[in-house]
Amino acid sequence: MPAPVTISLTDEERKDFQRLCRSGKTPARIKERLSIILLADEDLSNEEIAERLPFSVHKIARWQNRFAESGFKGDDTHYFLVAVEEMTITKLISKLQMFG
Repeated sequence: MPAPVTISLTDEERKDFQRLCRSGKTPARIKERLSIILLADEDLSNEEIAERLPFSVHKIARWQNRFAESGFKGDDTHYFLVAVEEMTITKLISKLQMFG
């Protein structure tokens, strides 16, 4: 069995992932992946995460490995996160134009 992967998020990543998990606009599949990564960041083992979430240890390990290798790049989660950033920027620009 491969060695467990260590997930270490920055404070900014953690805040963004928590915000996305709470958002009603985030697709369930993305919330699942973000939840796994957030719990892994708390140094929980795959078994402990599986006790808290309704996913198999195998699925949890798979998403931790994918995140450790490339973050959410190459995954539809990455495209969703980029879309959220673009929407946020667009809203910010619109609000600034109202005052400009």
